[in-house]
Amino acid sequence: MRRALRALAVGLAALAAGAGLGVPSPAAHAGLPRPAKVDARVVEAASRAGAGGTLDLVITLDRVADENLSSRLQALGTWSWTFRHLPVAGIRLPVKRLDELRRTPGVRAIYLNRRLRYELKDSARLMNTARAWGRGITGKGVTVAILDTGVDFTHPDLAPAMKANVKLVEFGSPTPVVPVEGIQNSDTTSGHGTHVAGDVAGRGTQSGGAYRGMAPEADLVGIGAGDALFIFTVVEGFDWILANREKYGIRAVNNSWGTEFEPFDPDNPVNVATRKVAEAGIVVLFAMGNSYDELTMNPYAAAPWVIPVAAGTKTGTVTDFSSGGLEVSLPGLKFDGRPIEGETRRPLDLGLYHPAVTSTGENVVSTRSNTTLLPLLAVTDDASLGPDAVWYTTMSGTSMATPETAGVVALLLQADPSLTPHQVRQVLEITARPIPGVPFWKQGYGYTDASAAVELALSLRDLPPSEKQARLDSLHAARDRALLDSFSHPTRTYAFEDPAPTGPGSVEHKILVPAGSRRVKVVTNGPIAILLNAARYDITLLDAQGNKVGDTLGQGLNISSGTYILDLDLKKLAEDESEAAKRYSELKWGEWTVRIEADLSPALPSPLRDLPIEDQPKKSIHTVAAVFPEPPVSCSPVQAFVPTEMKSFLFQDDRAEGVPYPANPKYTYVGPVPDGSLGNRRPLRYLAGTFGVVNTEVPGPEPVFSTPPLESPLTVGKLAVVETWIQGVPGVRGLLRGQLIDIAPDGTAKAIASMPENVPAEAAPDAPARTRAVVPIARGYTLEKGHRLGVRLGVTFIGTTANTLYYDSDEFPSGLSVLAGGMVSVNPCTGERVAAGAQGAAGRQAEVAARVAELPVTGGWRVGLPLVLAFLGLGVLGWRGRRA
Repeated sequence: MRRALRALAVGLAALAAGAGLGVPSPAAHAGLPRPAKVDARVVEAASRAGAGGTLDLVITLDRVADENLSSRLQALGTWSWTFRHLPVAGIRLPVKRLDELRRTPGVRAIYLNRRLRYELKDSARLMNTARAWGRGITGKGVTVAILDTGVDFTHPDLAPAMKANVKLVEFGSPTPVVPVEGIQNSDTTSGHGTHVAGDVAGRGTQSGGAYRGMAPEADLVGIGAGDALFIFTVVEGFDWILANREKYGIRAVNNSWGTEFEPFDPDNPVNVATRKVAEAGIVVLFAMGNSYDELTMNPYAAAPWVIPVAAGTKTGTVTDFSSGGLEVSLPGLKFDGRPIEGETRRPLDLGLYHPAVTSTGENVVSTRSNTTLLPLLAVTDDASLGPDAVWYTTMSGTSMATPETAGVVALLLQADPSLTPHQVRQVLEITARPIPGVPFWKQGYGYTDASAAVELALSLRDLPPSEKQARLDSLHAARDRALLDSFSHPTRTYAFEDPAPTGPGSVEHKILVPAGSRRVKVVTNGPIAILLNAARYDITLLDAQGNKVGDTLGQGLNISSGTYILDLDLKKLAEDESEAAKRYSELKWGEWTVRIEADLSPALPSPLRDLPIEDQPKKSIHTVAAVFPEPPVSCSPVQAFVPTEMKSFLFQDDRAEGVPYPANPKYTYVGPVPDGSLGNRRPLRYLAGTFGVVNTEVPGPEPVFSTPPLESPLTVGKLAVVETWIQGVPGVRGLLRGQLIDIAPDGTAKAIASMPENVPAEAAPDAPARTRAVVPIARGYTLEKGHRLGVRLGVTFIGTTANTLYYDSDEFPSGLSVLAGGMVSVNPCTGERVAAGAQGAAGRQAEVAARVAELPVTGGWRVGLPLVLAFLGLGVLGWRGRRA
């Protein structure tokens, strides 16, 4: 036994050192078969299992297995399964035969059968389906496969859509994959797959059509992988799709599942499978993931032949939780530290790590499985659904955004059945609505616009194939050029992969920062901190002489994603301009050091320490460092907002029924605050209301107050100020949140600006206390005639539901103030105005500045004159600008 263990240790060391990790061996140079690539998790699992153990593996092959290769695999393992349509196999292998497996002809790469995870009424308006539906484009004749926990086709909204329902076998089972005939409900635990199916093609039968999916006449195939999702199972699902695509007319497959970030690997069994499915003409969609930050996207969504989807809010922006890709492009697939010189992005190739589009993923109402009490990703907001909660439930996540997009794909394929998967992605990207202020790596090409996409597809339907592709390429290149013009372009990019420390430790890497560089950005993603007792992964940047340039020590603990970001403008290393200039002049250019320090606490109990390898979080730290030059200076005229007046509105409720509360008879209590209006009606009404049930688990309704339809366009900019008066229990402080929104005549809401973070809300027990919060507006924004200016307002108080919002009162004037004005063209080099606009602005600058300067906010700072000048821009007010 000791000899066997020693031999195993030597073999595993060889694998870890690269002999089986894609590094050419001497045998390969001698013309002998090259050993298969072995994933690092396999090496670790083999070490833990010991010489007498077994491994559950999924392996990619260089071809679909023939009888000879299948027999060889059966002889090696205690159980094996080769798929009929994919060059992939599953095998339960004795550890002692791992080296024999990797040297078997036909075996390309070896992976552990890892556990994966699911990525968890207004969507139709947000994604603009009305015009498409009005033209009879409802997904009819198109079948979408749902590879998920299963689907409950006993639901009246889903029963008419059912084409087939399949339950997949577990790894190691000798039973072949067969459709579950006569059993309509395969989603008996979480309800995740049933919700997803309704997002795609729910009929809305039980809600009078209110909660229809994006393609309410499409057909569905349910492929139940269960809640314990593994690589083998999903590959099994893709193999079944290839075998049955013609029988059921399958044109798209939705995948609301994935895993933590890792570099894209084309040999991974999942990526091999999705490529074959896409090559068969089936559109493959993947959720981006719900890990919040940059460098956290689902790696299966990075495949260039799939459509990755981010989650959007109900105000038309991107949710906080939606995973992000990368600001810079990485053309190489390995994080091996080799520098990438210059800009690598070019039209039609903007890198792998970003969404294609954003679709609604916030508080999406869809079908509830009748055998599950609480869906896995429920937002517990179902009380607002009333009686509909029997049939429907609310969930949030990229798990919901992806099937919303899959429904739109069904619309496109009805509009033009000849579209290829690549062309479908092009159509979605070309027609998506850009989201102002959100980076490309977070939103992709923008918010999905179903009707615009359908219109483009219809216009292409009768074109010859070559002409169709040429037109799409031209339109797509135009979008790409516009994006490239808006990007910062690095001079050098580095990507590193390091084993995550098991205790306190650090890793260092060298990057070249040439003289005159303007910006350095370092992004690192390690194991999610709370899972491995990692307090943080801090970044420190040192110049060529070891002087500290910056670090992330002040960023606080990030336990949600494992990502930390150090993004330094080298000319703004200090707030004081003279000190910043001094620090820049003292930088020592050349080889700089990126240090990543893992601050772990091994003494703390780790609930995951003894889990099987396939259940554990990632074991690597991935780091991307980019160096940017001084941005080019353009003297082309730019649009600048100039304020001319401040408009103030009060929050008013037009539907108060009146319940005597509080004791002051001057006020009328209206219960949980409903939506209301923004106005200055006389005489004023004296109303009070609560935000309903407000705690961390069951968020109360967030009312929207809006103006009447605008009689003429309104341009707002720089800032808005929200004022609230709140009465609460002693010693309780809450958090105020808010968004300024543009509401179109059809009810679609688009975010103009948001509070930068939750604002501490004052609440006093004896009388209402005032909280004023600034909402910065990055650039001027014009609301069109007929639109309404609105504000969505929310407040959270921990431990009480008795906090009351007072509004529409002279004494307690809760409301909104915005700067209104116009746009002018300004030469950014000279600051001179080069076109007329905002007439009369100059004469009213002092009045506007004085009014804003009087507005204090909480948090220990005031909107005084320095802040006014910062927000309003001294150069613009004086018709002069500053050089960028």
